[in-house]
Amino acid sequence: MKNTAGLILLFSLMACTHTADFASNVIEKMPEETVETEISEKEAPDPAEEAGGLILSFDDFSFSWLEMIPLLEKYGVHATFYISVAKLEDDNLSVLKELQYSGHEIGWHTSTHPNMRKIPVSMRSEAIDREIRDPLLELKKSLHRDIVAFAYPYGLSDKDWESRLLDVFTSTRGFCRTPRYYSPDELNERQHFVAASLDNLYYRPDSGEEWMPFPLFCDRVLNEIEQSGRYVVLASHGMNDNAWGITRNNVEILLAKAQKEGISVLSLEEAFFRESHIAEEK
Repeated sequence: MKNTAGLILLFSLMACTHTADFASNVIEKMPEETVETEISEKEAPDPAEEAGGLILSFDDFSFSWLEMIPLLEKYGVHATFYISVAKLEDDNLSVLKELQYSGHEIGWHTSTHPNMRKIPVSMRSEAIDREIRDPLLELKKSLHRDIVAFAYPYGLSDKDWESRLLDVFTSTRGFCRTPRYYSPDELNERQHFVAASLDNLYYRPDSGEEWMPFPLFCDRVLNEIEQSGRYVVLASHGMNDNAWGITRNNVEILLAKAQKEGISVLSLEEAFFRESHIAEEK
């Protein structure tokens, strides 16, 4: 592929049922595999010259996102942060502005995080104003930037919601357990994507869930990308030890392994922009 590194900077990911409680309990921390955090001295591959990649995203809102900025910067990567807050205030806006200033994409995730499937069709016009249009207008004014990516609370959607939301956003994103892979052509053509969970719940043997060691999950996903040249969308919430968060160590494991294998890690807007530019040049 042609080198488009100087141009990468822009675009963002339901169909699976995610029934666990979004608030979540803290799970006792177990010993985790550590990762060598020293960045390889050999020159990292130009992400624009590599096929496929990891599209990284985080949902809800967490002040721990501020701690992610230097960690993501260490590896030279960006992510999409889908915010859900009942009210935009100085403290959460300051976090979003820091993320945006650092090159990350901001998406929307509703005001109150409802199960959107349970909202009666007769009430959805009112709900889309309350949960999406009105707060989104305020957020755009505060950030001085358009917001074009949406993630469904709990990853739950239906065709009616999808048609309504694609009048407001250019893409929607779901959430489930199993990775789904998208070819470059699909990335150009699709408007709805489903993210695989990076949350601690699924990578700890004491969680009561079907689990897999996190390093093994990373290896399998990266191998599939390397072999197929496709994209995968991944998602978590805050950077913490909670069930519905991802530990700092696991973030580091994922990014270090991706760097070692020469796999790009991007925000959704970056992946969109890269593939649309490549398609134009073909």
